[in-house]
Amino acid sequence: MKITLMLMTLLILPVAAAAADAVPDQFDLIAVNFTGVKSVSKSELAKTLAAQTPPVWKVWLPAPVLSAQDLEEDRLRIQQFYRKNGYYRTEVAVAVTVSGIEPDRKAEKATHRNSASTEPAKSPSEKLPRVKVIYEITEGPPVLIESIDMAISGAVKGVDRTALLADTRLEIGRVFKVAEYEEAKKNIKQTFAKRGYPFSEITGRAIVDPKVNQAKLSFRATPGPLCVFGPTTINQEGDEVSETVVRRALTYAEGGLYDVDEVEASRRNLFKLDVFKTAVVQPDGPPLEEDGPVPMRVQLKSKDRRSVRFGIGYGTEDKLRLQAALTFRNLAGQGGRLTFSARTSAVLKNIQLAYDQPYFMDARTSLSARAGNELEEPPAYKNSRIFTDVSLNRKLGRDWFLRLVYGLSLNTEESVAADNPLDIEEQQFLDENTLISAIGIEIARDTRNDLLNPKTGSLLGARIAVAPDLLGSELTYFQPAIDVKKYVPVTKNIVLAGRLRLETIEGIQGSSFIPAFKRLYLGGSDTVRGYAFQELPPLDRNGNPVGGQSAFNASVEVRFPIYKEISGATFLDTGLLDLDPFRLNFSDMRYTCGVGLRYDTVIGPIRADVGYKLNPPTGKDIGDFANPNDIVGDRWRFYINIGQAF
Repeated sequence: MKITLMLMTLLILPVAAAAADAVPDQFDLIAVNFTGVKSVSKSELAKTLAAQTPPVWKVWLPAPVLSAQDLEEDRLRIQQFYRKNGYYRTEVAVAVTVSGIEPDRKAEKATHRNSASTEPAKSPSEKLPRVKVIYEITEGPPVLIESIDMAISGAVKGVDRTALLADTRLEIGRVFKVAEYEEAKKNIKQTFAKRGYPFSEITGRAIVDPKVNQAKLSFRATPGPLCVFGPTTINQEGDEVSETVVRRALTYAEGGLYDVDEVEASRRNLFKLDVFKTAVVQPDGPPLEEDGPVPMRVQLKSKDRRSVRFGIGYGTEDKLRLQAALTFRNLAGQGGRLTFSARTSAVLKNIQLAYDQPYFMDARTSLSARAGNELEEPPAYKNSRIFTDVSLNRKLGRDWFLRLVYGLSLNTEESVAADNPLDIEEQQFLDENTLISAIGIEIARDTRNDLLNPKTGSLLGARIAVAPDLLGSELTYFQPAIDVKKYVPVTKNIVLAGRLRLETIEGIQGSSFIPAFKRLYLGGSDTVRGYAFQELPPLDRNGNPVGGQSAFNASVEVRFPIYKEISGATFLDTGLLDLDPFRLNFSDMRYTCGVGLRYDTVIGPIRADVGYKLNPPTGKDIGDFANPNDIVGDRWRFYINIGQAF
């Protein structure tokens, strides 16, 4: 590219010589602007140029030093950028303003500068002129796709010309873009690879006529032999994993029609083991005959068996968070992980041992087990518990998941914040050991494109937990829940997100009372913003949370970009708690609204929200009839956390 730009510069040299003194040979670049940019991304265009200034907030960085040659090469880069995006008749001019010189003294249009000046560069001790640059762009009409032709050499099974044309994702009448044309060839090859032709060859030709602003596209596909999966050879470097486990991770079967999607799914499954540094799954050469088997090769390189992880964070509700974990990988060569971890915050202190076994029995099933001791200290109660649980997770289909879990815990409720009429029944749990033995089942359909920051898709989940005396549980209850989340892109960058959650818990087999550590609570950065953590009514006379046995929570949020990694959100949250199971009095619904900022990071967005109570609780809601209209607590609440609210 550099050589090409230099040659093009030399071609215009005779014209440029007329304005040799208009641009300094070297200068400090203090500003870059564009005019006339309408059809392409200005930010993407700016990234391709040498003329770039540091971000405004990096005030400590000096202005970059550029030359006249850099500006000429940037002019050509802009033209090339526009050509790739379908604008072949774009004209670019460069205007400069040098500090200390009248604003109207500027370089003639980019074709009128001396890019071949032989004056020696200024020494570092000399003060360079400060220059503002404006790229003046006249876009011209776009080149449109006039026709698309598709030719297939030889007969193929399961692939037709019409389907291939659709897979190009190109349309007649649309602006011709080089990147989309190259992507179309990849899409065609991918289509063949999904239908048993991994060795296809795709060529293309694009004839562009800038005079009439039209492009004629043609593609030719040579499918190669139709293939089925053959035997798989596994090579491992480093600490070896049982070949049985590796083969469970492979989603294709010997003798099945070759499908590149199955190959990619197998590679992802191997990485999910968290044992391999690299994992390559690919054909080991072409088949010997038509419709013959393709030998497959899996090449693996293992990670270190041990790893240590430390973490620190902060949230409005749990304050300073500290955690540490020591992980041992590939126990007994089965690909499992044993993790010893500890964490502490204002609301939870935990130490536990966990074991995870991916591909337990097959590639769709995993096994997890935990045991530990923790102290829960949210605003509503203080509870210590020793626990163990085991869960079996099964992938039912592409988006469907099933989870079976059994948990056993010994709970000691140490204190309860609320002073309410339920105290007499609560006493039987205070400072007493309560054994809970529960089994649960959860089924979910998850199509979210990103678990940390989803922009499309949805989550639909249902869960039921039962703690019967048959399992030895001293507190017996039935607890169903439904969770729905939906993410809809309104425009390319604006997302409408919504969620709804219903949950209830009811005592069974003689357990007529649900203690504080098992009741349901709402309020806080992840449920009803505007309320403090667990602050949503019902409250006692002092404003302490009582909790309920039925909960309803719904939110609508609009997420939109602001600048680069910074985005914003506006939201409306609602919540309702009821003291009785399977009952919701919607006249008691609480509403909040607010705005927030997000800063995207590799671990998810850092979130700051401000929530406002639209109908806050008053004195009459907590039995303070001396001050029935006084608002309980503050109407505003500020939150800092990591990750989206939902």
